[in-house]
Amino acid sequence: MQKLSLYHLRFFAYFCFAMIIIASQYIGYLDRSSFIILLCLSILTPCTGYLSSFAKVVNQQDILALVLLDAIVASIVLLLLDETNIIALLFVLMIMFNTFISSNTRLTIISICTLILLTGISNFYFDKVLFKQPPNVLIVISMLCTGLYLGICAIYILQIKTDKESLQHQIFQNEKNQQATAKLLTKYISPPVWDSIFGQKKNQRIETQRKRLTIFFSDIKDFTQLSDELEAEALTEILNHYLTEMSTIAQNYNGTIDKFVGDSIMVIFGDNNSLGSESDAIAATSMAIAMQNQMKYIRSHWASKGIKRHIEVRMGINTGFCTIGNFGANSRMEYTTIGREVNLASRLENAAEPGKILISETTHALIKDFILCNDMGEIKVRGFANPIRTYEVAGLRSTLSMENYYVEEETKGFSLYLDSIHIKSEEKAKVITMLEEASAKLKNIK
Repeated sequence: MQKLSLYHLRFFAYFCFAMIIIASQYIGYLDRSSFIILLCLSILTPCTGYLSSFAKVVNQQDILALVLLDAIVASIVLLLLDETNIIALLFVLMIMFNTFISSNTRLTIISICTLILLTGISNFYFDKVLFKQPPNVLIVISMLCTGLYLGICAIYILQIKTDKESLQHQIFQNEKNQQATAKLLTKYISPPVWDSIFGQKKNQRIETQRKRLTIFFSDIKDFTQLSDELEAEALTEILNHYLTEMSTIAQNYNGTIDKFVGDSIMVIFGDNNSLGSESDAIAATSMAIAMQNQMKYIRSHWASKGIKRHIEVRMGINTGFCTIGNFGANSRMEYTTIGREVNLASRLENAAEPGKILISETTHALIKDFILCNDMGEIKVRGFANPIRTYEVAGLRSTLSMENYYVEEETKGFSLYLDSIHIKSEEKAKVITMLEEASAKLKNIK
């Protein structure tokens, strides 16, 4: 069934008026000339809106033209039948009500003002054809026709309400689907990429910028051997569990996971919601410490799955200026970071001992007041002409000082670093002897 439109309402208003005019002529109420004029107006006027009913876009100028035309027709009816005639008043009621539904308050006021103006002019210049009040039967017919029109209007309003509720339900379902899709996409898209595509500053161009970032790399030592020992299903389950645990920790420290490459993880600090280079470096190193601490629980979980191999993770961290942004082609882009400092972080991860965190001198300078590190000296790194000074992360100073596992003192001519956890029992006596000899030499100095 075709739905009612504004064109249909206007057509029914004039159709009902035409029925009243025909009934008036039938009972001899109107003279022949008035009947012909009013019938022609009731038939021809709605035809003017026929072509506009097929327009895909309703033009405000077209609506205004129809409103003014209806006001002119209503003024002619009032001229012929008199302002007090019940038939004329019911027709004006239908026309004004139709104007109000099909347009807006401003156009309705324009229509009423036009009607009043034209009626006043016609009263001044023309001698109206006066008809006595119609008989009761014609009044009943007029009221029935008007009631029919108002009933059709009620059906149209109910239809609009139903369509509105259906549209609201559809919008609600679309929002739910979009939220579900967005939740799914967040697992594949990093926050900067998400903001670039869906945020207020939508930007999908190939462009980059320079930022001071802290880059983190990690991988599982001997993962290739582990993959050879396990079935694909078991390996997938174990790897997904490991990556899930590590991702949760990275998110807790506001790190941006750049990519997973097999068992390797790359995390960026300083691109999204950066609090400064020092805070970024501390967050990255604290994250790495949390990841290493979490490994004992992960190994316990893997042991319950039958994995007896003692698996360790190597980690590398570096801080420096990197190029970050969209790289690729117009048809396929990837948001990532590149540069010398990124390569150094990857090299440090490769050089780290299993279960250790190796950082660069730049990162150490930013975190040394908060995180205790061991000076590992300089190492030769592939791709770098000069040796790189490195440090191994021992732990958070606040935690280590409470546990009394470490002693670190330094003054001019004196430096002491004691890691009581990693001193083997067979070397304990040797360390004590060295300290006693150093103490004796210091006492003998005058």
